[in-house]
Amino acid sequence: MKLKPLIWACLGGSMLFLIAACSQKTLHQAEINRHLYSGDVKGAYAIMNKNPEKWERGKNTLLYYLERGTLAWMLGEHQESKDYFMMSDYFIEDYYRNYANEALALFTNDKVKEYRGENHERILFHYYQMLNFMDMGENENALVQARRLNLELNRLKDRHKNNTKRYSRDAFAYVMIGLCFEANGDAENAFVAYRNAERIYSEDYLTNFKMDPPSQLISDLLRLAYQMGYNADLDHFQKKYKRQYNPQTDRGGNFVFFWNTGLVSIKEENRFEFVIQSVNGDGWVTFYNSDLGLSIPVYISGSNDPNSGFNDLRFIAASLPRMVGRGSLFTSATIELDSNAKQIAMSLAEPVSAIANKELNDRFLEEVGKMLARVTAKKMAEMAARKESEGAGTIIGLLNFFTERADTRSWETLPDQIFYTRQPLSPGQHQVKLNAAGPQANQQFTIPVNMPKYGYFFEGFHTLQPATTGLTR
Repeated sequence: MKLKPLIWACLGGSMLFLIAACSQKTLHQAEINRHLYSGDVKGAYAIMNKNPEKWERGKNTLLYYLERGTLAWMLGEHQESKDYFMMSDYFIEDYYRNYANEALALFTNDKVKEYRGENHERILFHYYQMLNFMDMGENENALVQARRLNLELNRLKDRHKNNTKRYSRDAFAYVMIGLCFEANGDAENAFVAYRNAERIYSEDYLTNFKMDPPSQLISDLLRLAYQMGYNADLDHFQKKYKRQYNPQTDRGGNFVFFWNTGLVSIKEENRFEFVIQSVNGDGWVTFYNSDLGLSIPVYISGSNDPNSGFNDLRFIAASLPRMVGRGSLFTSATIELDSNAKQIAMSLAEPVSAIANKELNDRFLEEVGKMLARVTAKKMAEMAARKESEGAGTIIGLLNFFTERADTRSWETLPDQIFYTRQPLSPGQHQVKLNAAGPQANQQFTIPVNMPKYGYFFEGFHTLQPATTGLTR
């Protein structure tokens, strides 16, 4: 029996996928998350610390480094966190594509490819590295990271320059860039970054996430405009936000506090059925799904070949990722810098889950098109094989069933939302109180801070508890 090359490709690719499919991350992610849901970061970290050489193999190496770097940061191990994020940096910056894996993905699914990170993940990688550098007193390295983040923002903008409705600008990234410039004494570039952030919040974030610019950002814009004599800008922002700037006389260091709350939405598999609605002689096929209300034309090579097996198809069953929210138990917070001080409200700066959801939705039709082409090719190979050998067709059919899986990989230790504030704080030891509040619970956390005499000090804290209970992953 001589099977066609397409059949052999499908059979061989599917078998290779099945051999390599079960990564350490996939096997242990549910257990890691169970620890995180209860706030047990050490327990989650211990799982990732077992047999690290196994975690580092396969297609999820970037995710391992990102997850481990995040957990180390949560535990206050900033040097270790910095080291793992530096290793993840190699994969983020490496644009080489393994074309063998790209071809294999046509017959299995996208999980056979190296995970390169979502756009928002590539942005937030820099956020954690800047926190590490600033906490370790490496302000100049944090500034280097800020400049690299600016390059990443330019890449993001270039990738979607023809579709401005997609997630193509990140306001919080400019906030971080501005803070790092200020920490290094460059008020002019800090003001430019803050102004860019304000524009993106007012345009993209207001439209997409119903979110206004953070109050802290407006305060910093007014402060810098006043200090640098930018009277036109000062007047513009005072009128726009109906806020009068009062010059500050506080002395001491600048304490910048970031509150990460909850856990980011995760991807789960969702099954769909598409009916083959029409076939054109030039290879274009129209697929229809009534639940989604979609009618999508896709070019299927060989679909007009009577021997391809395509004419035997009536519908296609396939998998796509969808976002499932985990949210946060706490939705707002204030901080107290001294025992008798007033409560200072934290400003929402980055709706991480909302951005992750938008990214997936932005490319939904693109993902559907790729999926339909892939699944149809696999089914055509199965049908053609059955014409030559029922046994071979059955084998390919089973392999197709087990390998048709949505790519649900993502950086799961990211927060649901990020808040921040910048406040003057005198040098020395402090016990900062974080008062977290939510519809179902309120809780106070105490964070020790050793404030340097001058300059900026960044501190971050993550409350992990999700909003929902009974999560399985």
